[in-house]
Order: sequence, then structure tokens, then C-alpha cells
Amino acid sequence: MTVEPGLLALLGLLVVGGSATHWWLGRRGPAAEGPIRVVASRALGAKRALALVEVDGVRLLLGCTDERIACLARLERPAGAAALRAVGARGDGS
Repeated sequence: MTVEPGLLALLGLLVVGGSATHWWLGRRGPAAEGPIRVVASRALGAKRALALVEVDGVRLLLGCTDERIACLARLERPAGAAALRAVGARGDGS
């Protein structure tokens, strides 16, 4: 049985591409266990969101748009949860 060179090259590219994709996706998973972790995120509308990010035990509330990311608050872990509950209970964010 003979295999055409074009088919063999295509199969080789598929194997290399699949291996590279598997490696890249595998790197994305364990990164969540590193020093930076997205605790929660919430869309606020078109191209706007809030993200609660934890970096070495400090929580940062980030405001994200399509053009920039701003740190809205730096929260210690226990106080951060209470502060977010208080803002949610008021419902107005002020």
C-alpha cells in the first residue's frame, strides 16, 4: 500500500497541531492555581464588566472596558466579601 506524500504531510500537520493545542490548553488550566486567580466576574453591559481578582491573598475589584482596566478597590479577603455584600444589598453601588 502506498501513501501519497500530500496526505502524509497533512496527517503530520494534524498530529503536530493537535499536540500543540493539547499542550496550550493544558497550560491554561493549572494557571488558575497560581498566585493570580479570578474569583468572580460580572458583565455590566456591552463591553463593560467587573472582575474580582485575588493576587497573593489581596482581592482587587477591577472595572474592565474594551479600552482599559481600572482598579476600583483593594480589599483584604474577609473585608472584601463583606464590602461586596454591602454594595449588593444597597443596590446602588454608593
